[in-house]
Amino acid sequence: MCDTTGNHNHKHGVRTPQEKACGDIRNNMALQMDLLTKIEAQLAVIGDEDYPMVGAIVHSLEHLKADLKRGVAEQMQLLNALDPQQAGFFSDDEAAAHDHDHEHAHAH
Repeated sequence: MCDTTGNHNHKHGVRTPQEKACGDIRNNMALQMDLLTKIEAQLAVIGDEDYPMVGAIVHSLEHLKADLKRGVAEQMQLLNALDPQQAGFFSDDEAAAHDHDHEHAHAH
């Protein structure tokens, strides 16, 4: 996101193309995760039904579920490549150094 320390080459509040891409990727991931949750709920219900074509419907939804998971994973890799701070949250060093039992005090 925008560096408020003055170490940037664009106006404050204006996102770079890279920052816009990160935002788009996050938005896409949110939509895909929402759809994935809905499909998993549908599978739980439809899988217990007994009518013609239920097997084909379940099979199709399972493929869609796998494709969504693969897409989210690929987008997470892209996001980590574009956003070093985001990538840092996946390192073991960052996880060990960051205690989640405290309140965050960040200057903005």
